[in-house]
Amino acid sequence: MNEIIFLVLELGDKCNNNCVFCSVKQGLRQNLSTKAAEQTINSYYKKGFRKIQFSGGEPLIRKDIVHLVDYAKKTGYSIIGLSTNGRLFAYDILVKKVIDAGCNSFAISLHSHDENIHNACTRTPGSFDQTVQGIKHVLAFKKEKDLHVKINFVMNKLNMPYLRETVKWFNKEFKGLGMINLINMHPVGTAAGKPFLMYKISDYKEAIDSALENKEIDVQLDDFPFCAIENNKLIWEKKGDYISSYSGKVNLADSLSCLKTKFEFCNSCVFDKQCKGIWKKYAEQFGTGEFKPVLE
Repeated sequence: MNEIIFLVLELGDKCNNNCVFCSVKQGLRQNLSTKAAEQTINSYYKKGFRKIQFSGGEPLIRKDIVHLVDYAKKTGYSIIGLSTNGRLFAYDILVKKVIDAGCNSFAISLHSHDENIHNACTRTPGSFDQTVQGIKHVLAFKKEKDLHVKINFVMNKLNMPYLRETVKWFNKEFKGLGMINLINMHPVGTAAGKPFLMYKISDYKEAIDSALENKEIDVQLDDFPFCAIENNKLIWEKKGDYISSYSGKVNLADSLSCLKTKFEFCNSCVFDKQCKGIWKKYAEQFGTGEFKPVLE
């Protein structure tokens, strides 16, 4: 089996944030019991999976999260990750428990360098301070435990005007950070029907290019059309295929493809096979004039 393949175990939709752009709609994702989660961990290990990431909702609000991390470790997974808003990591005792249980990869969501902007994104007062503290608590263990830590930043109309300042601040504030992952907002779930959150990519091309050229921390783009910016050779993050326990499909991007569109000229683009196109809602709002095939 391809070593890149990993399991994203989506534990449910409950969360202690209320992000305005969340791609998860409350009530549509089953909240797994501990037994069901254990069965999924076992099932995919037997299929050859050795990498797992716990996702949600927010996995840290589960009382059994330390147990599930420990269970995955004892089952034999070598890479055990958490996708989290990091707020509960403001309590350093929880950070230590999760890491001691076997977690070695962290993707923590932080959507601005500015407290007011981040809290407007999460619609949760106080979330900025808790997440910043949580990231620092995780990074304090990085050298000792050989952790991989990245920030997930969901690009939207609220935070994009300040992208340059945000990347610079992340560089300065979080020593040892491994990556900044800039995620193109998915207009699905809670974010569906909120066109005011969508931004026109070409309006921020210079800021995006500047972020990608950052020399201090690796900056990558996620779910982004390659042809939209000049540095298109830099934006392909090779993740490989993965299984989502919620979608039940290989490569979650494929399960969302019905909500995206491509054009006739895409056939001539060198990124045609990797690129899933643009969101249909984006094309409806901004048109398609800014897109063109990359020929070499």
